[in-house]
Amino acid sequence: MNLKRTVILYICLIICPALAEGAPSENDVAVVKGSYDNIELSLLNFGIPYDLLDYRDLEKPGTLTRYRAVFFPCGIKPPLEKNFTVQSRRTSIHSVSLKKSYREVDENLVAENIGDFIRRGGSGYFSGFAFKYLHTAFDCFEFFDDFPYQGLQGRVETRLHSDLASFCMKKRTALHMSHTGWVTIKSVDRAEILSSAEYNTPRGKRSGPISIILKRGSGEALVTVYDSSVFSDFRRFNIYRIAGAGLLDSAEDMAARWDQKPVLRIVDAMHRGESCRMYFINLAAGNNSIYFRAEKSPFQIDIYDRNMFLVESRDNNGLEQIFDIKSRGNDFCFIRIYPSVRARPAHYAMVTAHGARLVPHQGKISWAFLGIVLAVIIFAVLRTAGGTRGTGSIRRTFSGK
Repeated sequence: MNLKRTVILYICLIICPALAEGAPSENDVAVVKGSYDNIELSLLNFGIPYDLLDYRDLEKPGTLTRYRAVFFPCGIKPPLEKNFTVQSRRTSIHSVSLKKSYREVDENLVAENIGDFIRRGGSGYFSGFAFKYLHTAFDCFEFFDDFPYQGLQGRVETRLHSDLASFCMKKRTALHMSHTGWVTIKSVDRAEILSSAEYNTPRGKRSGPISIILKRGSGEALVTVYDSSVFSDFRRFNIYRIAGAGLLDSAEDMAARWDQKPVLRIVDAMHRGESCRMYFINLAAGNNSIYFRAEKSPFQIDIYDRNMFLVESRDNNGLEQIFDIKSRGNDFCFIRIYPSVRARPAHYAMVTAHGARLVPHQGKISWAFLGIVLAVIIFAVLRTAGGTRGTGSIRRTFSGK
């Protein structure tokens, strides 16, 4: 009986951790413990639930598959001194020993698992020194003088582009780099630049991206060399772009139903004390569609032209709304969003796209119609050819007589 119990206990010890590793989590957002970028505080202030992961958990392939979005803040690898036990009395050190729980983590395996997570559709946030795991996975960055840590402490005037500029409602902002040795990127392979700047280094002035969106496989990674925890629209954009990735997917699906490719992507939420949120949207000549998707509660949406004249105002109970704006040329407009009193913070996503919007899945319908027409033409040609050959045979038969 004792042997049987021992065997059962041994099997449980082996199986249970494996089950726990692959067990689904109630949250689809996770944060890896970091030393310098306090993501946990930002998520707590934004009311976003999350799971907290240890650095060594990233070695297990099943850890990241449980989440839709994961934050990899600067300093996820614990400092070496945390792995030592120091015994001292007053100012005298008696002994220094390595902790029994210490185990070297395979950084290449961590990078491989992170790369797989992104390729399979995950969204990741990488700040500061966490860039190296993405670089190991995709070999995507080029650095000045092949050395990434050249940034100097101080103020950096930053240019904002695309989604980030629309979100922050401006094209320039000042960032304070809190430490020397921040990551200076020269260029990025196949990425969308969200912000860039010119800055000083020990080898003179340099210019390059400050934050980027990098798409690989069916997922994306937001990388920023700015790892300050100071609240700003710059940081707010980064947090919601990753934490709200699932909601953004549903807004992009709305555009996909009309065979339109998204141009602008924004995820945000209405916080306590905020009466509204406003963004500017670039317009192209022709039709411009705005797809709005709320998470739990409806919103009132007002659209203004470049002179702040009201173009359209809509307040309904639906979680999905679509707007079409006609423009004679390249222009811009503003969209103002008012919250429902029923839910705060209330998350939402917005996607804009260009092109005609006729019927759902118009591209597939057009291709199907073209296929039917082509099939009818081929059938008619073959039938005509068959009839011609038959007529020729009959003629030869009668000629033979």
